[in-house]
Amino acid sequence: MESKDSSSKKLKDYERRIVELERIVGQKQLKIDFLEKLSEVAQSDLGIDLKKNTESKLSSGSTKISKK
Repeated sequence: MESKDSSSKKLKDYERRIVELERIVGQKQLKIDFLEKLSEVAQSDLGIDLKKNTESKLSSGSTKISKK
């Protein structure tokens, strides 16, 4: 059976990890929001559809190289 101190330490470690992961998720969401807004501005101001361009063919530099 685990001691109270051990359980308490694990709980605090999990809580710290949750806070860290929530911070990371928040940063990723900000990045997603920024890139979506950038895409909207590129479309409306420059007439460039970034989403459409990402679905185009891969360049020849992106092909897989087989191992010998």
